[in-house]
Amino acid sequence: MRKDVEAIRALHAGNLDAARPEAVAKRRKTGHWTAREQLDAFLDPGSFAEYGGLSRPVRDDMTGAADGLITGTGAVDGQSCAILAYDYTVYAGTQSLINHKKHDRIFEVAEHLRLPMICWLEGGGARPHDLSAGTGLGLDLTTFMAFANLSGIAPVVGIVTGRCFAGNANLAGMCDVLIATPKANIGMAGPPLVEAALGESFTPEQIGPVDVQEPNGVIDILASDEGEAIVLTKKYLSYFRGPSESSGSPDAEALREM
Repeated sequence: MRKDVEAIRALHAGNLDAARPEAVAKRRKTGHWTAREQLDAFLDPGSFAEYGGLSRPVRDDMTGAADGLITGTGAVDGQSCAILAYDYTVYAGTQSLINHKKHDRIFEVAEHLRLPMICWLEGGGARPHDLSAGTGLGLDLTTFMAFANLSGIAPVVGIVTGRCFAGNANLAGMCDVLIATPKANIGMAGPPLVEAALGESFTPEQIGPVDVQEPNGVIDILASDEGEAIVLTKKYLSYFRGPSESSGSPDAEALREM
């Protein structure tokens, strides 16, 4: 293998769970799957093509696998789809200048190819120290407009399995259907902003818990755990599947001789 290709593959391998045992251990401690485990369980084996896997935060003093956002295309039961999954082990799944560009790219692909858009949205919203690292405040974004453009073109599914605040919650609210687990918390602001606005302190688990957000209608379907959330997402997508090639079956005429 050429050395440059080998080097690129090694960089990609560094983003995988096997190369990040400490990050995986943190997810185990809270009883959550990693983002890549969710994708592996959801997609057909070998079908995932990642976009922007080697992206990093815009600031030189920061690092993080895929800048905290995994995007790409894959297949579910042979049906193509687009994927977006925040990685909570990288700066709490926050939104940055670079990963906003990744949002925009995968939304563009989904719109152009009319692909179902599946989003795992656990995360804390904007990453201020990253968004302000450019020439402005990082507010010249097309992400939310691009996401809205998918409405009516293809199914858009959101999955929340943990804390989902601010910009991440914006995306959750724009999905056609939102599936959540009992560990989900969904709010338009996390504890720091709530305290700044109201002068009161709350834990993340006190903001937008499932027993509030499901009766409110924010959550469309409540799954028992992350595995069931994936099963329900696949079931939902199956309602929109077009004609597919038959896998074949024995000739029924043979039954006449029985």
